[in-house]
Amino acid sequence: MRSKYLLPVLTFSFLLGSTITMAAQDEQKSDKIGKHPTAEQMEQIKCNRMVKELMLDDATSAKFIPLYKQYLKELKACKPHDKDMKNAEKKGTLTNATAEKLIKEQFTQTRKKVDIQEKYYGEFHKFLTPQQILKLYRHKDKKMDKRNMMGSPRKMIMRSQQLHQNQKAG
Repeated sequence: MRSKYLLPVLTFSFLLGSTITMAAQDEQKSDKIGKHPTAEQMEQIKCNRMVKELMLDDATSAKFIPLYKQYLKELKACKPHDKDMKNAEKKGTLTNATAEKLIKEQFTQTRKKVDIQEKYYGEFHKFLTPQQILKLYRHKDKKMDKRNMMGSPRKMIMRSQQLHQNQKAG
């Protein structure tokens, strides 16, 4: 008589356990979906990555992190915020005047970035080696190249010329 009920009880227990496990996994996935790190969390992640990449000890990282956060904040402030021009460039409605304005803004942004790097070089140099500072600056440049936010001035000129030729032809 025991064996008659043993198989259905075991099957029911297995199915119940599987269902509970799947429900728990779905709940964990739904917690992760749609939750993006806040700006402060992203800033801290960037700092931690850079500390790891530069292989800083605890004392040096305690000096580095606040200064690096300020450095990132200043770099972010010098980025252009004109989305209308970027949208015009993507849609193909970019005029020569707008393209020229984009190019000049790119030059201004590049100058500001260099000024910020020079300003912080002296501060970083107090506790980082020149190789570490170079790695820090190159890391930021690599990320900018990957994103290619506005592109190089040469690419912008080429796109502007292509659009101008398309407008003449069309």
